[in-house]
Amino acid sequence: METNPKSPQDYTSQDVHTIFMELYEKSNNEPYDYNNGRNKSPFPFIGNEQKALKKLLSENDVYEILCSMYNAIVQNTTYFSVMNFISSFVRYKTEHDPILYWKVINSDNPKVKKAWQQYIILKSTWFSTAVHNKELKKLEKRFEKWKDEKEN
Repeated sequence: METNPKSPQDYTSQDVHTIFMELYEKSNNEPYDYNNGRNKSPFPFIGNEQKALKKLLSENDVYEILCSMYNAIVQNTTYFSVMNFISSFVRYKTEHDPILYWKVINSDNPKVKKAWQQYIILKSTWFSTAVHNKELKKLEKRFEKWKDEKEN
């Protein structure tokens, strides 16, 4: 999914906009429609979208933005623009560590995806047992170790 060779900390509003379009296309199986100023499109103007993303980037962590963007796109089945995302950014923030969550989203490793699903299930269990808690701690340690390995 992530085709940009830059580190997310170095992303510009244009990079984030491109990732939004890629996520949108992958999730909806259709290209993201926008107005580039030359096409007489009823969709939002790309310059306004990038300006709004620049402001959002200056006020928030890039990983929080990327994760929120992912959550917003996969949770909306109809057309969802960058401007819609920005106005509802807080609603789509993740409760998980944004760096870890973004790395899990972008991982091609089925073991990581399976472990993440197991983690979510254990985390949402209301009446957890000692075995559940032990397994949850084990998964948390694995994810922290994996996250640290990928950063270096």
